Amino acid sequence: MSKSQRIEKRINRIENRFRNKVASGRKGTDMDIELHERRIKELKNKISPLGFSMPHSPLNQNDSIAATKAWNNMKSGYMNRKFKGNDERLGPITPEENLAEWNMEKNEFYYDTNRNKLRLVPTDDGEIPIEGFKKGLKKWQLPPIDNN
Repeated sequence: MSKSQRIEKRINRIENRFRNKVASGRKGTDMDIELHERRIKELKNKISPLGFSMPHSPLNQNDSIAATKAWNNMKSGYMNRKFKGNDERLGPITPEENLAEWNMEKNEFYYDTNRNKLRLVPTDDGEIPIEGFKKGLKKWQLPPIDNN
C-alpha cells in the first residue's frame, strides 16, 4: 500500500469517526468542525500530486537545473540579437560581437534561489560588486564557464 493510499484510508477513518461523534451529539460545534477540517486539510497536503515524493533526491536539494535553464535562456537572448542593443537604428551585430558582450556581462549576474531567477550582483554606490558576496554562493549559481 502506497503512502497516498494510507493517507486516504486514514482520512476516511477520521471522517467516519467524526460523523459518528456528531450523530451521537458529542461533537458538532463550529470549533469542532473547524478543527476537523483543518486536520483533514493538513493530511491531504501530505499527498503529492503524482502519488509519490522523493525528499532525498538531488533534484529536491537545490535548483541547479532551473539555474542552468535560466543561464541558457539569458545567453540565447544575447546570441539571438540581430541589432546592437536590439535596436535597428544602431545597426546590425555579428554573432562574435554578441558572444563578446555576453562574456563581458554574464559576471554581473547570479541565480537567486529565493526568487528562482537571475539577478544582478549587489554593488556599492560606485557600481563595484560587494566584496565577498559571490563567495557565499554555490558554483551552479554563478555564470557558466564557456569554452567557445
